[in-house]
Amino acid sequence: MVELYYVLYNKDFEAIGKRKTYQVSSWSYKRKAFEFSELDIEGSPIETLVGACYVGLHEDRGTVKAIMYSGVPKTEKGKTVINAVDVRQLLNCDAVIDLTTVDSVSNLYTYLLSRIVEEYSNLGANIAIDTSELEINPINFNEDAIERTRAKGNVWKTIQAVNAIYDCYIDVIVNLNGKTITFKVIRIKNEIKIKLPDFDLPKIKNDFTSVNRVICLDQAYVDGTSNENKVTYYLLSDDTVVSESEVLSVMDKVIYPPRMKVFVDEDINKAKAQGIQELYKNRFKANVELSKSSKMGYLLDRIEDLSWKAHIYGFNSSDNLTYKTLPVMEISEDEKGMRKVKFGRLEEYWWL
Repeated sequence: MVELYYVLYNKDFEAIGKRKTYQVSSWSYKRKAFEFSELDIEGSPIETLVGACYVGLHEDRGTVKAIMYSGVPKTEKGKTVINAVDVRQLLNCDAVIDLTTVDSVSNLYTYLLSRIVEEYSNLGANIAIDTSELEINPINFNEDAIERTRAKGNVWKTIQAVNAIYDCYIDVIVNLNGKTITFKVIRIKNEIKIKLPDFDLPKIKNDFTSVNRVICLDQAYVDGTSNENKVTYYLLSDDTVVSESEVLSVMDKVIYPPRMKVFVDEDINKAKAQGIQELYKNRFKANVELSKSSKMGYLLDRIEDLSWKAHIYGFNSSDNLTYKTLPVMEISEDEKGMRKVKFGRLEEYWWL
């Protein structure tokens, strides 16, 4: 096992304490694509906690395994305990969000990520934004899924809505030498095939209660003064979203029983955007957790980061149909060598 050390840094990324590096006795790290990551560390006591702002989990050869805000470290009973805070918490703030002029996926992410710089000051580090993946391989902009509004909103929640539509997530890279925090947009594009029979007792959950059909109306239709501007959208069993005009060619993928929700607005385009976002939020409503300790667990070593999705096959070896295609939701590991990968978005709080 690789020996790990922790380092506490102040707001200027300078290591504190007499020895600078301190041995770790136990740790657990959960990297999450759509929620805030978690890092817990116990280790040798550090002489002072004054000024602690960041914590780095370092391998003995100097590689940084993780770096987060240090939270409120405590030293007691001969050890220091740190429950770190995801740097992406910076995005969990309110701001004025103006979506009236964005015209591309890259532009949309750049604008949303820049809100914390333009709305707030004295963040304690230089903030950079990297949307290079979207510029090299552009994603088609979904005009119907965006509300053309200017209003107060939560930056993190808005980004999660965008992530759900475009199959991306936000990574954070902390450069200690450059004293820079970079928010990078990553596309979930890597694929792996996984057969559940290869894993002993995989944990599987499904949710069949979510909204899978939305009816979008303008107020005139509700008032009975117009018979126009009624649009229906469907969430299909393969987690794609289609309009009523497209559904006839994919009736075998329509989910039953229907779980419907109605959206009404003076502007039909806003009602459509709200309905589409609801369906995209409800994609991948399953949860499959696989452990490296399983007989074929070494297959999970290919999944080094959160940019993966798995084509998961069921327990019937003669059945070649994909059970579900799910993105990686979480990669967890600890000092005991435990490593698990969780696929899907079943938990409701991923959106919050």
